[in-house]
Amino acid sequence: MRRTVGFSLALCLAAPLLVGADAGPRAKPAAAWPGCCGLAPWATAAPLTVQPHAGGGLFLQGYAYIVGGSPLRHHLGVTGQIPAAYAKLKNPLQPTLENAQAGAAVYEAECASCHGVSGLGDGPASKGVETPPAQLGWLLKIPPKLRDAFMYWSVADGGKKFGTVMPSYKDKLAEEKIWSVIGYIQARLPTSKPATKAPTPPGSSPP
Repeated sequence: MRRTVGFSLALCLAAPLLVGADAGPRAKPAAAWPGCCGLAPWATAAPLTVQPHAGGGLFLQGYAYIVGGSPLRHHLGVTGQIPAAYAKLKNPLQPTLENAQAGAAVYEAECASCHGVSGLGDGPASKGVETPPAQLGWLLKIPPKLRDAFMYWSVADGGKKFGTVMPSYKDKLAEEKIWSVIGYIQARLPTSKPATKAPTPPGSSPP
């Protein structure tokens, strides 16, 4: 009888330890892509020298003047108005140097000709287009929780609906390659938002 009681007591005392042992050490959350992998950040974005003619009204024209690309798409991204098909997407790849290097290869082959080697939208294929390619450092304006979805939407669908020359890659690149280049671009984002000011609309005085 005593042996049975003793065994039951020992089992009760050991149970929490066994549960803890089965759970194992808690995995540390993965580091965010921006600042990962020791990559140099994109060049600081600057006002463009040509006023784009994409639609979106005076306010959005000012935004396009700074970042390039589609002012309407950037506005939708900043305000979280991303199509439902993309709105909940998250990058399944871990922020590692290996994944970033894979993304760098995709970027060099598919993106650098327009967005440039420094992300300033000044690649050789950007010359003469009506709406200059987006400057990548300004993706930092997109809230972090929306950034994956916004970028996948932009890369997959392209810019035809928004009047830009950004091609659609959903039928050209595998999903993993799209995610790898998204991770690479994010890995090179600055770690804080650039201080910027939209240009003063013509005919108005600065505050």
